[in-house]
Amino acid sequence: MKESSDTAYRTIHVGCGTRGAVHLRNLMAMPHFRPVALVDVVEQYFDDACSRHGLCRSACFKSLGDALRTVEAEAVIISSPAPLHASSIQESLESGRHVWVEKPFTCDLASAERCVALAHHKGLKIMVGNQARLAPPFRTFRRLLAEKALGEPGYGLLVFHKVRPKPYNPSVHEQLWQMDVHNFDTILSILQRPPLSIAARSFVPPWSQYRQSATVSALIEFEGGLHLNMLSSSDSKAMEYRMRIECAQGAVVQDGYWDGRIRLLQKDKVTDVPADPCPNGWSADVWQFHLFYDYLSRGIEPETSGRLNLPTIRLCDAAQRSSETGQTVQLVAMEYNRARS
Repeated sequence: MKESSDTAYRTIHVGCGTRGAVHLRNLMAMPHFRPVALVDVVEQYFDDACSRHGLCRSACFKSLGDALRTVEAEAVIISSPAPLHASSIQESLESGRHVWVEKPFTCDLASAERCVALAHHKGLKIMVGNQARLAPPFRTFRRLLAEKALGEPGYGLLVFHKVRPKPYNPSVHEQLWQMDVHNFDTILSILQRPPLSIAARSFVPPWSQYRQSATVSALIEFEGGLHLNMLSSSDSKAMEYRMRIECAQGAVVQDGYWDGRIRLLQKDKVTDVPADPCPNGWSADVWQFHLFYDYLSRGIEPETSGRLNLPTIRLCDAAQRSSETGQTVQLVAMEYNRARS
């Protein structure tokens, strides 16, 4: 177990290629964490990680169970394919380790709720990697609405065309659970109010290589009468991101994703708003692990803890049910407020 508050948290990394390689690199550079084991099934990922970071091949495992039984560590960093998240989280918690997990938390609501309950029972912590909400454009958008820079918001539009012709790892409704989980999470972060209902459709264009879901359309009603219309696709031919929230005195607009431009649009005036930077010049990817460290060492719950991520998973679950049934699905504001209390 961890010896003192000044000792780095030892981490086991499940998935050390693609996004997992980014997280491993970031934690290797932080004094608060010390990666001690890698778990993957791709030998090349082991080779790359060991040569880049000086880790020994004896620290590489083909199963999480073997790593948990062999290596002393306080936390598990999960970057494996999305459908494997729930089982890896549960196995890690059962072994007494804290968890940081790449989005989506899980691919269904029931397993996410079970993981949160298990963590609470064990006195352990879960944090989810919905780091997009930490990026400067989204934080700026959130602040402007909270300050009512242009008055009370009334309705909005989000259009996201992403160029990813290769499908995500196989899962139910892959666009919904592996991309729109970010969109829903940033929407909830920006609007800071409970969703009341969602009418969603998930479909595949005739020329797409995706299996179930490449494009999602959704109309979401929020508390206070605010409606937001979203269209999101990962199999677009050119990148475009635009979010516009119409307010009493004008519109707040974001054009572009990570480096998006924020503007206030009024009848006779357009104002560019500089983006609020992440603390200390960090990227959103790095900032989230500083928040994870604060959660582990000081008990400061981040806004993407497992518990606080449940409203995002509930919205994904409702969108899936709406898409499958063709019906509008009602949500309970009380559940959103309970998660945030």
